[in-house]
Amino acid sequence: MTHTQVRKTGILLLLLVFILFGCSLEPVRKQELQQPSLSSYKHSYIGDAGAVSQIMGFGLGTAYGQGIELKTSEEPYGLIMNIGLHQPSPESEQDYQTYWGRAAAPHTALSNAMLFLSMVDNAGWVTFRLQEAEQDQMRDITIEREPIERIIGMSLVQLPEDENELWKEIIRLLQLHQTAFDSYLASLEQQGEKDVSP
Repeated sequence: MTHTQVRKTGILLLLLVFILFGCSLEPVRKQELQQPSLSSYKHSYIGDAGAVSQIMGFGLGTAYGQGIELKTSEEPYGLIMNIGLHQPSPESEQDYQTYWGRAAAPHTALSNAMLFLSMVDNAGWVTFRLQEAEQDQMRDITIEREPIERIIGMSLVQLPEDENELWKEIIRLLQLHQTAFDSYLASLEQQGEKDVSP
């Protein structure tokens, strides 16, 4: 073999190695960039702050989340999710009102609580601590597992783990039991969603 042939063979082998390794590494890189699916958090526990935080990110209007507090000192365990505007603007204020305004907030809270309680086995309640229009006022809406499960006649843990299927089932259950859920939300209003001063 001449020096030129050796050189060409070496270059071809080097290109072949790059192609082979490049192709085999590509799926790994794509997989690393993908966000975990909601189903990967099924059967999480309230003490796992990372999983809890990820689950809440799949909720409605949770882009306005300003942190979570895990409550694990006594049972039933729960979660407080702080909700508020990061940088108010006319567009963000309107969007915030769509999810967390006075009329919408109980329904958003109920939907998100159903999602969360279906994924976290040992959570008994979720409180959404909402920033009101005035910066110094907060309002709590607490949704508990037991009344929801009594209304739907099943454990929330039995709901599907796939995100799309789960949301379809939540919507179906909310529509099927609309009257009972409206009464439940009205009872929260009567008990007074707690107004909390900072």
